[in-house]
Amino acid sequence: MKNRLFLVITFIMMLIGWTGCDSTKTSDELYSECSSGVVLVVNQYYHKITLPTGKVWYFSDFDEDGDLEDWTMDQEEILKNRKLITGTGFFISDKGVILTNNHVANPQIAVKDAKNSVRRVFSAMDEILKAAMQELSDQFDELEKSKSDCVQYNPYLEEYYVNEEKLNEIKTEQAQLKEQYEDASQEDVDVALAKHILWVHDVPGGVCANFSGKRFRDVDFSGYKLNSAIFKDALFENCKFNSAELC
Repeated sequence: MKNRLFLVITFIMMLIGWTGCDSTKTSDELYSECSSGVVLVVNQYYHKITLPTGKVWYFSDFDEDGDLEDWTMDQEEILKNRKLITGTGFFISDKGVILTNNHVANPQIAVKDAKNSVRRVFSAMDEILKAAMQELSDQFDELEKSKSDCVQYNPYLEEYYVNEEKLNEIKTEQAQLKEQYEDASQEDVDVALAKHILWVHDVPGGVCANFSGKRFRDVDFSGYKLNSAIFKDALFENCKFNSAELC
């Protein structure tokens, strides 16, 4: 569920499971033999969640409220917000193998806490996406109304004049808004799809989905159990349905 990005010295300890460590020795014996080789271990890490839709969420940890901290869908962004944990380790072989505590080498989070946070993110995304789509729609309508200002009547020549340059600018802005609206709509579909899959598996926070009139682009439904979901008049563009259950 996470990527661990180790500094050079911590990379070596990944070898510990399969190199020459004498398991018959006690920890005191190992320390006695290797205490002169104590090192500082620094681990930079983050976590990732792969949603049923294939989308990936990244986060660094949980905040005080139990929500996903530094949540993002951009891997480059999470790389800038990695958490750091330090601990001590010591060499246990002449090949450079280092022994350290598990919580240093492999920071863990509770799956239950992650699921609760994901559900809260779903709810927040629902509100954010609906608000964003409404704002984009309002902007599009305002631009549509402004088209009338591009047409003027000359009473002396008794003819209409169209400001083509201004009209083209409005059309360009509308095209951009339309593209943004479609992207937001697709994100809305992704969230609804993920929540439906939770519902199918009786996971709290899941909701039976109604995709009527929705547009799906580049979505891989292969193996998904979408039973009872409503797809009336839905459009599918470049989607895969291998072994999917849609009825």
